[in-house]
Amino acid sequence: MTRATLVLALSLLVCAARVSRAQSASELLRQGVQAYQALEYDAAAALLERSLRRDSVTGLADSLQTRALTYLAATELFRGQRDSAVAAFRQLVLLNPRYRPDELIFPPQVTNLFQEVRRATRAIAVAVPPVTELRARLDRFKARVLASSLADVTVTLAREDGTPVLQL
Repeated sequence: MTRATLVLALSLLVCAARVSRAQSASELLRQGVQAYQALEYDAAAALLERSLRRDSVTGLADSLQTRALTYLAATELFRGQRDSAVAAFRQLVLLNPRYRPDELIFPPQVTNLFQEVRRATRAIAVAVPPVTELRARLDRFKARVLASSLADVTVTLAREDGTPVLQL
C-alpha cells in the first residue's frame, strides 16, 4: 500500500466518523422529540441535551439546534425546571433573534414563556450577502439587522483598524 493510499484511507475513515457522529446528533434529536411527544420528559431532556452537546464540527446545524432548544425548553418547563427552560430559550433567542415557536405545536404556557424570555433578551444579528463588496464612493450596502425585540440600533462601519468610516 502506498503512502498516498494510506493517507486517503485514513481521511475517509475520519470523514465517515464525523458524518456518523453528526447523524447520531440528529438521531438523538429525533428520539428526544419522540420522547417529548410521548410525555416522557426525563428521557426527552437527556436525549435533547446529548444532541446539543456535540462539538461544533459534528453537531447539529443551526436549524436543528433551534428545534432541539425549543423542545428542550418545553421539556424543562413541563418537568418543573423553569430556570432551565428560560436558559434554553435565552440560548435560542441568541442563536436566532427572529425565531418564534410554532403555536400549533407548542401550548400557550410554552409560547408565553418564550415571548417573555425574548422580550427580556436583547439580541441583534446582522445578515449580509455571502459575497459582499464595498466600493469607494457608493452609499449602498445591503445588510439586514434582525432584532429579538424593538430596539434602537446604531451601526458603525469601520476600517479593519477600528477607525469609524460611517455611522448609521
